[in-house]
Amino acid sequence: MARLEGGGGAVALLTSWQLYATAAAGVGALFLLQNALQAGTLVAVQPMLTLGDALISVAYGVTLFGEELRTGWWVLPELVALALIAAGCVELARSPLAAGNPAPPARRVR
Repeated sequence: MARLEGGGGAVALLTSWQLYATAAAGVGALFLLQNALQAGTLVAVQPMLTLGDALISVAYGVTLFGEELRTGWWVLPELVALALIAAGCVELARSPLAAGNPAPPARRVR
């Protein structure tokens, strides 16, 4: 948008590589999302998509926008929280309730 407003007009926008890289990344992301959704039920896939979205957002902030991650002793609780979230996502994906075939309720024997 800076190229569009910067006096180059639509020609400058259409000749910039960023526009086409963004379009290619969007198509690639859509392809990966569809493959993930076909791999299992939405309930099983959603936790990992949520975790991946957060991790990619942090990576974009650091690499593209120069954000700085808090370091020092803060790294330990951040890594513990990340490990717990990942373990929870894996546990949710393996749950029989997420697979759509819950175990039948136990019968009472008389």
